[in-house]
Amino acid sequence: MDKAPTKKTSKKLKELKLTAYQRELDEHLSKLSAKFNDWKNKKITAMELRDHIYDFDKGPSTKISGFYDHFDDHICVARAVAIGLLKKEEVPENILESIDRNIDSFRGLEKI
Repeated sequence: MDKAPTKKTSKKLKELKLTAYQRELDEHLSKLSAKFNDWKNKKITAMELRDHIYDFDKGPSTKISGFYDHFDDHICVARAVAIGLLKKEEVPENILESIDRNIDSFRGLEKI
């Protein structure tokens, strides 16, 4: 972004960043939820479930939180568009124009 965003744009960027954060976390929590179902259905032990929880906490949860806590809103939104967490249609045109260069730099990256 070349110039400072307006308050309205900053607010929208924060909302989009939060949406992307939640969607990325949701993807990993869904996988963890399946492990809870496996445990309930006696397919895995409590100790195995604990290991999955630990792996989630030390892996995706930490990486995702680290990314969204560390990077500016426009970088997070650009990455989210590039990797498909946000659709371009969800992002206002003025924001898309300001992050277009950043979107291109994130293309081809995998999700956390």
